[in-house]
Amino acid sequence: MNKTVKRALMAGGALVVAAGLTVGGAVALGWHRGASRAIELGALATPVTTDPTATDDPVVSAVVVGTVYPTVASLGTVAPEGSGYTVRLRAGAPVSADQVARALAHNHESGSPGVKSALGAVDRVSTVDSTTVRIALSRPDANLPTTLAGRAGAVVVPDGGRYRISAFAPGRSLTLVKRNGSGPSTVDWHFYGDAESLRADLAAGRLDLVAPGVDVKLPDGARKVDGPTGPPIMVALAARHRDNRQLVEAVKSVTTVPAAVAVPNGSSGPPPLILRATNEPDVVAAAQAVRRRLAASGIAATVIASSPDQWRQIVDAGSYDIAVGTDLPGDRLGTVRYWMIVTNRISGTPVMGAGGAVDLSTVQLG
Repeated sequence: MNKTVKRALMAGGALVVAAGLTVGGAVALGWHRGASRAIELGALATPVTTDPTATDDPVVSAVVVGTVYPTVASLGTVAPEGSGYTVRLRAGAPVSADQVARALAHNHESGSPGVKSALGAVDRVSTVDSTTVRIALSRPDANLPTTLAGRAGAVVVPDGGRYRISAFAPGRSLTLVKRNGSGPSTVDWHFYGDAESLRADLAAGRLDLVAPGVDVKLPDGARKVDGPTGPPIMVALAARHRDNRQLVEAVKSVTTVPAAVAVPNGSSGPPPLILRATNEPDVVAAAQAVRRRLAASGIAATVIASSPDQWRQIVDAGSYDIAVGTDLPGDRLGTVRYWMIVTNRISGTPVMGAGGAVDLSTVQLG
């Protein structure tokens, strides 16, 4: 989510996630009709890296955090001690204390803007012994244990997770192969730059599951799994509009906006409001969902998408009526709700975590 900490994850991690088409064209998918065929997942995103600490794309995090790369919090306990925290690895942890310390130091010094900001209170990371890491802080940070459970706490080392990356085509696809534990032996993620291409492959039977499925109309034979929020895409209203109750309520209602609601475009009245979004596929889809909900309330709005860096400058300058993104200032009125789309080829109900990651151990072909 790069603010591609929204510009990720991907369903594979608290990016755990998805399967692939190229923007503007379909990628032929090899189908293995036997019971051992790969699970085909789709995500509305175009990730260019698989390192969750190098990008703020939430889809990347969803796809690989906790699946390919463990987090510090998942490896043991993170407890306050003195002016910092102590990490104690559990017995049998797949990484060493030295690897954890090096990873955290790297994240703190060389991570994405979002990762470095999340670790801003960290002063020094050091190894105490083979199973213990000490994190010294420059200021108090009660949220650090939570931070270390997400992408900022990802330990990016080979063979640290239950899955390894077998193949990656930037912006198009990612293949994961299971190393140990439960879950499908092979997971093919397919990435899409627009909702219609994703929906076309879903309707054609090329995908088993889509996560997140924001603003994607369900074809026959697919069901929506409500509940998960996925990588947060937030909606903020400019201060000058905060007394407009109709607008405030319309924007707040985006947290329950259904997928692909057909509503008229505003055609008369005052000039359309400017709805600023980053050009990341899932953020654009969320912005269009907001626009349609506003139109249903008789409020015209125009979506203008720009690169994350340009979007940040525009938002910081206050040059917007409504902003949609993953890192918003001011009054945040809601978060666009995500869901999973599951076809009848998936048995049971897969589980997605709050960060947007699909728990692969719950994904099984019917």
